Amino acid sequence: MAEKDYIAMWYHARKPYGIKDTIYWGWYDPDNRSIDWKTWQNADADGMAGFANILRPMGYPCSPLPVCNETKVPGSLVYSSLSNIIAERMVKGDKPFYWFYPMNVRGATGIKTESFNQVSGVYMLTDPVSTPESWQSQMRQRFKAKQHWANWKLANIGKYVGYAGVKLIYRLTSGKQFYMGNCSNMGSWPFPGQDNPPKQNNLRLIAVAPGTANYPISATMTEWYGQLTLTLKMHPHICPDQQTVRDISDAWRDALLTKIQ
Repeated sequence: MAEKDYIAMWYHARKPYGIKDTIYWGWYDPDNRSIDWKTWQNADADGMAGFANILRPMGYPCSPLPVCNETKVPGSLVYSSLSNIIAERMVKGDKPFYWFYPMNVRGATGIKTESFNQVSGVYMLTDPVSTPESWQSQMRQRFKAKQHWANWKLANIGKYVGYAGVKLIYRLTSGKQFYMGNCSNMGSWPFPGQDNPPKQNNLRLIAVAPGTANYPISATMTEWYGQLTLTLKMHPHICPDQQTVRDISDAWRDALLTKIQ
């Protein structure tokens, strides 16, 4: 039987409600702070496969794609800083809230079709004053408990209930589940040790994940030839103006620069 992308079913199920699955990517020019934005659909490829589709025609092998590494707990400094800034400026009170941290699970899913979505993740419970240490401690605990695999099984429920079942589940639950957003790591590109072309300019490859009213904040970090770039997108459901996005982005940058100096 042919393989199916059961994660993609969720993106298709949302489209009748006007919810897009567009991933924006582009080349950022730090000299004039401009971006040549382009797009692909998350239903067609996850972040890893999407970048590979972009870079291979340019001479980057991008093969094999990175597999999951359950033993490595990522640093949490970057996103804990953003979370605190968001909470200070946009959250009333001190109630905790959840972020979703996506994880690459390639190499352990058994899926052979490279373009199929192979991303799971864990939900991070945070509050307005969560520290990087608390983020990392919680992430370590969730990795150890293999919560990303439990979430992977839930996300692939279409294997058992079909597309009609996925549409029904989405319709019944979409109005009840709300999170702060996504904190995505798109990885380091190009892959070391491969026959990559030399770096020709100062442009940097960037991307930002889709956002919805249920996950209104999309924060993404991407490394290109050792240079880290952060992107931030906020859904109009909570942020109707671009100036707020710029202000929070600037505060996020300043907070990180202060901590690493």
